[in-house]
Amino acid sequence: ADDPGDDAPGDDDPGDDTDPVDGGGDDDPGDEDPGDGGGSSDPGGSTPSSGDGDGSGDPPDERDVETEVSVDDLVLGDGDADVLPDTEVDVSVEIGDAEDVGSAEIIIDDEAYPLELTDDGDFVATVPTPSRESDVTVVVEYDDGQTVTEVYEWGVEDVGLVYEELDGEIVPVDGAVVIVYEEIASLATQWDAAEYGQSNPVVVGESGTFSWYVPNGDYTVTVGKSGYEDAELSVRVTNNILAVDIELVREAAEEIVEEDPEEEPAVVAPPEEPQDQPPTITETVESVVETITEILDSPQAEAVAEVAAPVAVVSVAASAGVLASSFNLLNFLQYLFSSPILFFARRRRQAFGVVYNGITKVPVDLAITRLYREDGRLVRTMVTDKEGRYFFKADPGRYTIKVTKKGFEFPSEYVKGVQDGKYLDVYTGGTIEVTEANVTIAASIPVDPSQREAYHAPRRLIFMRFLRVFQHVLAISGVLLALVVVVINPGLLTVGLLIVHVGIYTLTRLLTRVRKAKGWGIVSATHDSKPIANTVVRLFEPKYNKLIESTLTDSKGRYAFLAGSNEYYVTYEKPGFEKQEVRDIDYSDKKQSEVISVDVEMKKQDS
Repeated sequence: ADDPGDDAPGDDDPGDDTDPVDGGGDDDPGDEDPGDGGGSSDPGGSTPSSGDGDGSGDPPDERDVETEVSVDDLVLGDGDADVLPDTEVDVSVEIGDAEDVGSAEIIIDDEAYPLELTDDGDFVATVPTPSRESDVTVVVEYDDGQTVTEVYEWGVEDVGLVYEELDGEIVPVDGAVVIVYEEIASLATQWDAAEYGQSNPVVVGESGTFSWYVPNGDYTVTVGKSGYEDAELSVRVTNNILAVDIELVREAAEEIVEEDPEEEPAVVAPPEEPQDQPPTITETVESVVETITEILDSPQAEAVAEVAAPVAVVSVAASAGVLASSFNLLNFLQYLFSSPILFFARRRRQAFGVVYNGITKVPVDLAITRLYREDGRLVRTMVTDKEGRYFFKADPGRYTIKVTKKGFEFPSEYVKGVQDGKYLDVYTGGTIEVTEANVTIAASIPVDPSQREAYHAPRRLIFMRFLRVFQHVLAISGVLLALVVVVINPGLLTVGLLIVHVGIYTLTRLLTRVRKAKGWGIVSATHDSKPIANTVVRLFEPKYNKLIESTLTDSKGRYAFLAGSNEYYVTYEKPGFEKQEVRDIDYSDKKQSEVISVDVEMKKQDS
C-alpha cells in the first residue's frame, strides 16, 4: 500500500509518489510528510510507515503480511474468507522481518487477540468468528516504530436448518439426525469429520441448526427422525461451508376404524329331563383333599420333603447357570430395568433407534447398547426390545455408541452408503456431537453376524438343541419339586423357593424358544421323499459370501430363516447325502422381512 503521507499537499518531491516509504534521510524541504522525519507512525493506518530509528536512512523494504485462515488444516482463505457464525478458526500470519516484530494482533469486532510467534516463524492465534459480516484487521508493530496493517473481509454464512412447515410457518425440528456423505471411488461413504475436529453425524437441538466446515466438493446430506419421512439433499460446496435448509414432512397417520361386533341373538337351551347326577365338584374336591391330607401326615412324606428341598435349591442354581451362559439371561435382566423406560417412551411417541442385522435387516433383540462420552466414560446403557429398539437422552457433548450381542459383531463392515434400505441415519462408529440439552440419540445401528466357526459348527447346533430341551425339562421339574416341598412343608422359605422356580420356568420359556416362522421349508430324500432330520442348513449373502445364520432341520425335516431386503443363497449338508445349494434367492424388493423356506430334495451319496 502507498504511504498517504507522500501525497500530502506540500510534497514537491517527484520521487515520493513512487517510493512506498519515504526515506528518513530525505532533505527535501518541500516534504511535509510527518513520516519523513523518521520517528512518528504513519497516520494512514494501512501501510508501513516511519523510519528505522538508527539514522541510517530507509527502513527494510520486505515487510509484507500474508494471512491464512483455516480449521484444522482445512484452508478457508488467504485473509479474506467465508466463516460460520460463532465458531473458532485458526489464523496464521507470515510477516516480513519477523525477528524485528515487537507485537502483532488481529482485531475482530473491536476485540484484539494477540498473535503468538511459533518456531516456524509464523504468528498464529485461534480466534472466534463474528456473528455478522465484518472487517478483520491484522496490526504489526516493529521495534523500529513502523506499523503495518492489513484489512480483510470475512463473510459470515447462515447455518443450516432442519424444519417443518406448520400452518404456513417454519418450525425447527429438534432431535433429527443429520449425516453427511461424500463420494469416494463411486461409493457414497460417511464423511470423516473427525479429521477436521468436527462430528458426523450430529443430532440437532431445539434450534434445529447444523453446519460443517468441509473440503470443497459434492456431498449428500441425509436427515431422519421418527415420525417423519426421511429427507436427502445433494449439495455442491465451493466455499468450504456445508449448511443447507432441509424440510421434514410428517408421516401420514393411519386411521384405525373399529367396528362394533354385531350382536347375535341369545340361544336358549331347552329344558332337560331330570336324570341321575354324577358327584358334584364340591364332593369330588372334598374327597381329593381328604386323600392328600392322609398322604401328607405320613412319615414317608416328611422324609421326601427333607431330601427334595436341597434338590430344589440345586435345580434353581443349575437352571440359572444354563440360562446365563447360553441364553442371554444377563442381557434379559438388564432389559427388565430398561423396559419401563421403553414402555413409557412408546406411550409418548418417543423417537427410537434400531439395532438390526446388517445383512438380513431383521431387528436384533436383547442387544446391549452403551453410550460413552468421548473420553471413554460410560453415560447410559439400554437393552433393545424384541423390535430392536433403544434410545438415549443426552446433554451437550461428544459421544460414541457401542453394541454387544453374542453371535454378532460391531461395528458393521458390511453396511456402507447413504441409506441401508428402510434404515436411515446409519451409525457404524465415530463421534456424535450433541449441541443442546435433552437431545434424543436414536440412530440405526447395523451389526454383522459373526463368522466364527464356534457359532455355526454342526456340533454346536446339535448341542444347543439338546440344551433347550434339557433346560425345559429342568425348569418344569424344578417347579414340580418345589410345589411338592411347599405342600409337604409349607413356610416362607419353601414358598419363596417355589416362586423362584416359577420365575426360572418363565425365563426359560422366553429365552430358549425359537422364533417360529410362518411357513417352513422341508428337506427330504430323493429316493423315498421322507424328511431328513438334523440337516445343517446355512444362509449366505452372495456378494461378500457372508455366512448369516445356521440351523438344523427338525424331526419333520423343517427349517426357516427370517430375512429382509437383500440377496441370499442357502446350502444343505447331511452326512451320507450330496451337498445341495439353492442360489439366486432375491429379496431385494421386499419391504418387510419374510421367511426363506425352500423345499429341497437331497440325493444319497453313492456307496
